[in-house]
Amino acid sequence: MPSQLARFTDRCVDLSQNAVIGKPAPAIRKGDGGYADWVIISIHCLREYLNQPYRLLLDILHEMPGIAAKLGLSVNQLSDFTTVCTRKQDLKMRIWRVLLRLSVSLHDLGDVQAIDATVFKRHQASRHYVLRVGYNFDDIKTTALVDCDTSVILDVHCSMKQPHDTQVGRQLLTRISPSLPRLPPTKDTTGTRCGTNSGTLASDQ
Repeated sequence: MPSQLARFTDRCVDLSQNAVIGKPAPAIRKGDGGYADWVIISIHCLREYLNQPYRLLLDILHEMPGIAAKLGLSVNQLSDFTTVCTRKQDLKMRIWRVLLRLSVSLHDLGDVQAIDATVFKRHQASRHYVLRVGYNFDDIKTTALVDCDTSVILDVHCSMKQPHDTQVGRQLLTRISPSLPRLPPTKDTTGTRCGTNSGTLASDQ
């Protein structure tokens, strides 16, 4: 019987291959092609699942040829951890968003969704980074749309401008289901609640 790690890897590979555009590329190609996007995504998923840094994760995979084979690689073809880090940064947000929505489809969702917002403090960026991107920032507000029954994250919005939850909430909902009617929000004593045709979006302030 396959191990839990093997089943998890199979699921990651399946979701990752479906998240990329068109037919999934071979796991590795010589020259500039390098490792396929779905391989980098699957390795990142394993990193999160095993809660290990990339350097140690790649060492572990070298001792697990069966798991490496599920990625379409032999242990001798596994990438250096620096390659994975660089390639992960190059992946477009569209791929991560599709992957999130595909993973959501694995769950039976309820009728009530909630907004959960958190502000992350950033350390002072290096001067090299500031010059490269042209700006600096201290805080990032991350707003997640969460299913109340399963605690599954349905969508995520990140901003350096820290918009109010009522501004972000409708954007998150319509991105999940564009057919939702544009109903005006109603205010009650506990916060802001927006009714929808499929349930309720709640945001307590």
